[in-house]
Amino acid sequence: MTKPVGKFWRLMNAVAWCAGRVCGWLAVAVSTMLVRHVGSGGERLFPEVFETLQAQVDALTAGTNPCVYFPKGQRRIPELPPGARVTEVKLGKAGDGLWFHHPSILPQQIRDAVSDGTFYRLLGIVQSKKEAGERNCRVVFVRDENGLEIKSAVVDASNARAVAAQADVFARQFPGKAVTVEDPIQVWRRVIKS
Repeated sequence: MTKPVGKFWRLMNAVAWCAGRVCGWLAVAVSTMLVRHVGSGGERLFPEVFETLQAQVDALTAGTNPCVYFPKGQRRIPELPPGARVTEVKLGKAGDGLWFHHPSILPQQIRDAVSDGTFYRLLGIVQSKKEAGERNCRVVFVRDENGLEIKSAVVDASNARAVAAQADVFARQFPGKAVTVEDPIQVWRRVIKS
Protein backbone atom coordinates (compact mmCIF):
# COMPACT_ATOMS: atom_id res chain seq x y z
CA MET A 1 0.00 0.00 0.00
CA THR A 2 1.32 3.44 -0.87
CA LYS A 3 1.69 6.26 1.62
CA PRO A 4 -1.03 8.94 1.65
CA VAL A 5 1.52 11.48 0.41
CA GLY A 6 2.16 9.27 -2.64
CA LYS A 7 -1.57 9.13 -3.36
CA PHE A 8 -1.71 12.89 -3.05
CA TRP A 9 1.03 13.46 -5.64
CA ARG A 10 -0.42 10.97 -8.12
CA LEU A 11 -3.87 12.50 -8.11
CA MET A 12 -3.13 16.19 -8.04
CA ASN A 13 -2.16 16.99 -11.66
CA ALA A 14 -5.66 16.59 -13.05
CA VAL A 15 -7.68 16.99 -9.88
CA ALA A 16 -6.13 20.19 -8.57
CA TRP A 17 -6.68 22.06 -11.79
CA CYS A 18 -10.28 21.02 -12.19
CA ALA A 19 -11.22 21.14 -8.53
CA GLY A 20 -9.45 24.46 -8.14
CA ARG A 21 -11.64 25.90 -10.87
CA VAL A 22 -14.73 24.57 -9.17
CA CYS A 23 -13.78 25.89 -5.74
CA GLY A 24 -11.45 28.88 -5.58
CA TRP A 25 -10.67 28.21 -1.92
CA LEU A 26 -9.48 24.75 -2.85
CA ALA A 27 -6.97 26.19 -5.30
CA VAL A 28 -5.54 28.34 -2.51
CA ALA A 29 -5.42 25.37 -0.12
CA VAL A 30 -3.69 23.17 -2.67
CA SER A 31 -1.10 25.79 -3.56
CA THR A 32 -0.21 26.41 0.09
CA MET A 33 0.21 22.68 0.77
CA LEU A 34 2.63 22.10 -2.05
CA VAL A 35 6.26 22.91 -1.97
CA ARG A 36 7.51 21.79 -5.33
CA HIS A 37 6.13 21.86 -8.84
CA VAL A 38 7.58 20.70 -12.13
CA GLY A 39 7.07 22.06 -15.63
CA SER A 40 7.87 25.32 -17.37
CA GLY A 41 6.22 28.07 -19.36
CA GLY A 42 3.43 28.57 -16.84
CA GLU A 43 2.86 24.83 -16.49
CA ARG A 44 2.66 24.03 -12.77
CA LEU A 45 2.41 20.28 -12.38
CA PHE A 46 2.91 18.09 -9.38
CA PRO A 47 5.74 15.56 -9.69
CA GLU A 48 4.64 12.07 -10.61
CA VAL A 49 5.66 9.10 -8.50
CA PHE A 50 8.19 6.83 -10.15
CA GLU A 51 5.79 3.87 -10.36
CA THR A 52 3.31 5.93 -12.39
CA LEU A 53 6.01 6.92 -14.86
CA GLN A 54 7.33 3.35 -15.03
CA ALA A 55 3.85 2.06 -15.88
CA GLN A 56 3.63 4.56 -18.75
CA VAL A 57 7.10 3.54 -19.99
CA ASP A 58 6.11 -0.14 -19.74
CA ALA A 59 3.16 0.61 -22.05
CA LEU A 60 5.55 2.40 -24.42
CA THR A 61 7.69 -0.74 -24.45
CA ALA A 62 4.59 -2.85 -25.13
CA GLY A 63 3.71 -0.58 -28.06
CA THR A 64 0.38 0.70 -26.72
CA ASN A 65 1.47 4.11 -25.39
CA PRO A 66 3.36 6.10 -28.06
CA CYS A 67 4.77 8.91 -25.84
CA VAL A 68 5.74 9.52 -22.24
CA TYR A 69 6.39 13.10 -21.11
CA PHE A 70 8.68 14.03 -18.22
CA PRO A 71 8.22 17.73 -17.40
CA LYS A 72 11.21 19.90 -16.70
CA GLY A 73 12.12 19.37 -13.04
CA GLN A 74 10.86 15.77 -12.72
CA ARG A 75 13.60 14.32 -10.53
CA ARG A 76 13.41 10.58 -11.10
CA ILE A 77 12.53 9.00 -14.42
CA PRO A 78 12.67 5.42 -15.69
CA GLU A 79 15.32 4.20 -18.09
CA LEU A 80 14.76 4.64 -21.81
CA PRO A 81 13.37 1.32 -23.06
CA PRO A 82 15.06 -0.52 -25.95
CA GLY A 83 13.85 0.69 -29.33
CA ALA A 84 12.40 3.94 -27.99
CA ARG A 85 13.71 7.40 -28.78
CA VAL A 86 14.27 10.36 -26.47
CA THR A 87 13.73 14.00 -27.39
CA GLU A 88 14.52 16.96 -25.17
CA VAL A 89 12.40 20.06 -25.69
CA LYS A 90 13.61 23.47 -24.49
CA LEU A 91 11.23 26.11 -25.83
CA GLY A 92 10.33 27.84 -22.55
CA LYS A 93 6.76 26.58 -22.89
CA ALA A 94 4.45 24.05 -21.30
CA GLY A 95 5.64 20.72 -22.67
CA ASP A 96 9.34 21.38 -22.11
CA GLY A 97 11.27 18.42 -20.77
CA LEU A 98 12.15 14.92 -21.89
CA TRP A 99 9.94 12.84 -24.15
CA PHE A 100 10.33 9.10 -24.58
CA HIS A 101 8.58 8.08 -27.78
CA HIS A 102 8.04 5.43 -30.40
CA PRO A 103 10.33 5.82 -33.45
CA SER A 104 7.28 6.58 -35.63
CA ILE A 105 6.93 9.91 -33.80
CA LEU A 106 9.57 12.33 -35.00
CA PRO A 107 11.32 14.80 -32.69
CA GLN A 108 10.07 17.68 -34.85
CA GLN A 109 6.46 16.52 -34.33
CA ILE A 110 6.99 16.79 -30.57
CA ARG A 111 8.65 20.22 -30.82
CA ASP A 112 5.87 21.49 -33.11
CA ALA A 113 3.16 20.19 -30.73
CA VAL A 114 4.86 21.85 -27.75
CA SER A 115 5.28 25.06 -29.75
CA ASP A 116 1.60 25.28 -30.70
CA GLY A 117 0.25 23.97 -27.37
CA THR A 118 -1.24 20.71 -28.71
CA PHE A 119 1.29 18.31 -27.16
CA TYR A 120 -1.46 16.80 -24.98
CA ARG A 121 -2.70 15.03 -28.13
CA LEU A 122 0.59 13.12 -28.45
CA LEU A 123 -0.05 11.80 -24.94
CA GLY A 124 -3.51 10.52 -25.82
CA ILE A 125 -5.35 13.35 -24.06
CA VAL A 126 -8.45 14.25 -26.09
CA GLN A 127 -9.14 17.73 -24.66
CA SER A 128 -6.89 20.48 -23.40
CA LYS A 129 -7.61 21.67 -19.87
CA LYS A 130 -9.13 24.80 -21.36
CA GLU A 131 -11.42 22.71 -23.61
CA ALA A 132 -12.43 20.61 -20.62
CA GLY A 133 -13.98 23.70 -19.09
CA GLU A 134 -14.02 25.22 -15.68
CA ARG A 135 -17.31 24.21 -14.10
CA ASN A 136 -18.40 20.82 -15.38
CA CYS A 137 -15.25 18.75 -15.56
CA ARG A 138 -14.49 15.16 -14.62
CA VAL A 139 -11.24 13.27 -14.37
CA VAL A 140 -10.69 10.09 -16.37
CA PHE A 141 -8.23 7.80 -14.61
CA VAL A 142 -6.52 4.59 -15.60
CA ARG A 143 -5.21 2.52 -12.69
CA ASP A 144 -3.43 -0.76 -12.21
CA GLU A 145 -4.75 -3.69 -10.19
CA ASN A 146 -3.41 -2.13 -6.96
CA GLY A 147 -5.14 1.20 -7.55
CA LEU A 148 -1.98 3.02 -8.65
CA GLU A 149 -2.81 5.86 -11.01
CA ILE A 150 -1.11 5.31 -14.34
CA LYS A 151 -2.53 8.30 -16.19
CA SER A 152 -5.32 10.84 -15.90
CA ALA A 153 -7.00 13.52 -17.98
CA VAL A 154 -9.53 16.26 -17.33
CA VAL A 155 -12.61 16.20 -19.62
CA ASP A 156 -15.78 18.24 -20.08
CA ALA A 157 -18.48 16.11 -18.44
CA SER A 158 -21.19 17.68 -20.61
CA ASN A 159 -19.46 16.32 -23.72
CA ALA A 160 -20.30 12.59 -23.65
CA ARG A 161 -18.23 11.96 -26.79
CA ALA A 162 -15.13 13.46 -25.22
CA VAL A 163 -15.59 11.44 -22.03
CA ALA A 164 -16.08 8.21 -24.00
CA ALA A 165 -13.18 9.00 -26.33
CA GLN A 166 -10.82 9.62 -23.40
CA ALA A 167 -11.85 6.39 -21.69
CA ASP A 168 -11.36 4.52 -24.99
CA VAL A 169 -7.87 5.97 -25.56
CA PHE A 170 -6.78 5.00 -22.05
CA ALA A 171 -8.25 1.49 -22.45
CA ARG A 172 -6.20 1.03 -25.65
CA GLN A 173 -3.04 2.54 -24.15
CA PHE A 174 -3.25 0.38 -21.03
CA PRO A 175 -5.10 -2.85 -21.90
CA GLY A 176 -6.58 -4.73 -18.97
CA LYS A 177 -6.30 -1.77 -16.59
CA ALA A 178 -9.25 -0.09 -14.85
CA VAL A 179 -10.55 3.11 -16.46
CA THR A 180 -12.89 5.27 -14.38
CA VAL A 181 -14.54 8.70 -14.67
CA GLU A 182 -14.62 10.58 -11.39
CA ASP A 183 -15.79 13.87 -9.91
CA PRO A 184 -12.71 15.91 -8.93
CA ILE A 185 -14.21 17.01 -5.62
CA GLN A 186 -14.91 13.40 -4.61
CA VAL A 187 -11.35 12.45 -5.57
CA TRP A 188 -10.03 15.32 -3.49
CA ARG A 189 -12.08 14.23 -0.47
CA ARG A 190 -10.75 10.65 -0.76
CA VAL A 191 -7.18 11.92 -0.88
CA ILE A 192 -7.68 14.12 2.17
CA LYS A 193 -9.24 11.22 4.14
CA SER A 194 -6.35 8.88 3.27
